[in-house]
Amino acid sequence: MSVPVSLRRLVRPLLVLLLLVGMAVPALALSQRVQLRVDGAVTQVRTYGTTVADVLADQGVEMAAGDEVVPAPSVPLEDGTVIRILRSIDVVLEVDGEVRTVRGAFRTVEGALEEAGVEVADGQLVEPAPRTPVDHGARVVVTSPDTVTITADGSSRTVRTHLASVGRLLRVHGVTLGEQDLLNHDRDDAVVDGLEVVVRRVDSDSETEEVELEFATETRDTAELFRGETRVAQQGEMGLRVDTYELTLVDGEVTERERVSKDVVREPVPRIVEEGTTTRPPPVATRMADDGSVWYDLAQCESGGRWNHDGRYDGGLQFHPDTWNRWKPAGAPQYAWQASPQVQIQAGQRLQANQGWSPWPSCARRLGLL
Repeated sequence: MSVPVSLRRLVRPLLVLLLLVGMAVPALALSQRVQLRVDGAVTQVRTYGTTVADVLADQGVEMAAGDEVVPAPSVPLEDGTVIRILRSIDVVLEVDGEVRTVRGAFRTVEGALEEAGVEVADGQLVEPAPRTPVDHGARVVVTSPDTVTITADGSSRTVRTHLASVGRLLRVHGVTLGEQDLLNHDRDDAVVDGLEVVVRRVDSDSETEEVELEFATETRDTAELFRGETRVAQQGEMGLRVDTYELTLVDGEVTERERVSKDVVREPVPRIVEEGTTTRPPPVATRMADDGSVWYDLAQCESGGRWNHDGRYDGGLQFHPDTWNRWKPAGAPQYAWQASPQVQIQAGQRLQANQGWSPWPSCARRLGLL
């Protein structure tokens, strides 16, 4: 039986399609399902390749220096293999002022330090923190602590610090500055290794001081003295002034002293000296020789002319009892006041002949005898 031409035309394409499907089923069974992750972007891939390198080639993934692929390119594929590709980045690393660029397939500060072979020592500060993520062009700074000496309130201490300014250093270490306190650096000055920070405490106080005021000397005339004679009528007395001072103290030591007030609490008393104005009488030698009246003048000066004056010094010429008993004439009474003026004058003449007029210094001078 013959097959119609139209049927033959329909059967032929069907046979070809069945042949192709039959060939595709075994081929699909031989492919692998792979997950490709590039910098976090995920792609599902079915491949006939046998290694990681085959997948990268099929997907047109190019590797640059420093890029990292896990598993390694030579690792055989298995169904469900996850291939991770981490592109390398550049990070600027500064260690105690030394700057360099680190390139690698890392994504954290800690990874950058490991790539650079930097081991962080105890006390070193890492900014940003080690677990902080980093991108291309990030900057990582590692600084060692500075050794600083702080001197304040009579003591010194040495600290290790990462603080940037002098003001912050003092605040952190509990040193409070008063408005007048002195600091050997500006608060904004940078902290560097070996820095010495000195705080000097400034305080104020007051004190008083007593000052003696000199007295003046005044001169006055008196007719009670002969010319050339003087006597002190009033003793001088020192006055007193209290001065008040404001003090500035630096660390307890006075650096400035300013007088702010002067108060006179006692005025000085002047010293008064009297000078004689009376003309001295002429010499009495003639009177002495003639009638002895000079002794009456002397008694008038010494005792007011009271020949019977009884006291510590008695008689008109004011004899001390011991002096009287030494110079009285024989047979004279025991005390001068008991004797007559003539007997007292005899004793006076005997004393004057031996000692001059010095036993009666003031009156003898007034009478011109000295």
